[in-house]
Amino acid sequence: VYVYRHDNIDQTQRSLAFVVKYKPPHKPTLLYLHTSLREMDIQQEVVNRSTMPTDKDELFSYQANRVIAAALSQTYYYITTGGLTYSYITTGEAIIFLKVDGEALKNLLFHLQSHERRC
Repeated sequence: VYVYRHDNIDQTQRSLAFVVKYKPPHKPTLLYLHTSLREMDIQQEVVNRSTMPTDKDELFSYQANRVIAAALSQTYYYITTGGLTYSYITTGEAIIFLKVDGEALKNLLFHLQSHERRC
């Protein structure tokens, strides 16, 4: 969803304020969010990963990383193509506030807010 702001002088003029990405809570679950939202190189750790783990816990982290990386990548694309700095993703259970680092556009900063501290 694109959120626009109107010009105070000319109400017919608007500019993009930020993007909101809604994800159903069964996709990026709170446990997925708490597991995967951390400093990482998505290209190296998710996209270019050549093997799928067989260990149950490692497989869970692998799947969580893929789901969260996809959500972040989609929103990052909308932020950068819209020339924005801020955005957020919401699941209804959590909000992930996002900021593209102005000096290093490849860096996406985040803050996770949910009612639950840890799953």
